Amino acid sequence: MPKVWVYNNWKHHVVVRTTSDKIIYNKVKQATSSEGQANIEVGAELLNVGLGGGGAKSKVSQLEDIVHLDIQEPGYTRIEAGGKMFFPYGHENKEAYISIWIHKGDLNYFAKMENQVLHPKRNTQFSVKTNGAVVPR
Repeated sequence: MPKVWVYNNWKHHVVVRTTSDKIIYNKVKQATSSEGQANIEVGAELLNVGLGGGGAKSKVSQLEDIVHLDIQEPGYTRIEAGGKMFFPYGHENKEAYISIWIHKGDLNYFAKMENQVLHPKRNTQFSVKTNGAVVPR
């Protein structure tokens, strides 16, 4: 299961939220096809022989009629100045997102990243720099 690390180098705390979506379809169609070919030629002159072959396989999935769409938001996590935290994500091959807000020091928050898609298999790292910028690490 992949995880995302967030490092806070900002002078105040930051707030992080990870979300994932869950979609249930009413109709799911899947089709698989295979194909093979062969070609053999024999010539009548001195000696003329040809041989060829090939194959292909394809798989098609079609999803129709969304029955249920659920954006799961498990809550917010506060990371203090100078702190770091990791968040596991990617349960059941769902697409996962991250949002990061920085605290401005006057009871206001500023969104630096909203619903950024996370890599489905690899770990990801973000750093909130001292100037408030959010950059990949």
